[in-house]
Amino acid sequence: MKKTFLLVLLGLLGLRGLVAQTKFGVIVQPQVSWLKDDVVLTSGEGSRMGIGFGLNADLALPLGENYFFSTGVFMVNGGGKLSYASSVDTATQFPFIHSSETDSFPLGTVVSYKLQYLQIPLGLKFKTAAFGDFHFFADLGLDLLFRLKAFGDIESAAIEDVSIKEEVMPLGLGYHLGTGVEYDIKGSTAAMLGIHFFNGFTDYTTQKAERHEDKVVFNYVALQLGILF
Repeated sequence: MKKTFLLVLLGLLGLRGLVAQTKFGVIVQPQVSWLKDDVVLTSGEGSRMGIGFGLNADLALPLGENYFFSTGVFMVNGGGKLSYASSVDTATQFPFIHSSETDSFPLGTVVSYKLQYLQIPLGLKFKTAAFGDFHFFADLGLDLLFRLKAFGDIESAAIEDVSIKEEVMPLGLGYHLGTGVEYDIKGSTAAMLGIHFFNGFTDYTTQKAERHEDKVVFNYVALQLGILF
């Protein structure tokens, strides 16, 4: 996956030679993420703080000087907490895979997910005309998330930082919405401040025959700080 990150990064840098009006940005984004389920038998139990970072590229579209195709490559560090019940009335435990082994825990046990993804956004960005040195923008689009790492904690069982890759899907999809402001510093260099919301719409956890069917999605909201050039 590191090779994929480097290939995407080199591909983005190569765009500058193909599209004259391409603007890059180095972005850092403190974020709060959480996991949300669609059934009452799985419950969200808390959020997780993290910091993401990456390279963004805005490619000018022929619709006008304020319309851009926006893409990039980001490392996202997030997760959340879940507790599991069972669809079987007589069950008192639920199965969970960690360190490539299946174990059973009492119903209601809280599992902390620590997830790292490679995120590739594909979207549209709209900018206003300049207000002095300021430009306001909004962007929306779809995202591909590739699982890089997945670790978990089960505090009640004294389990910490164990691999839970078998519990997390390798690929996730979602959409993003964002807004913010750019401040022109000098020439083509600008500073950026924005708010970014991501909502997953595919199941980010694997299904187990011994557990009820559910759909757990990954969400986060981030404060984006960047330098554009």
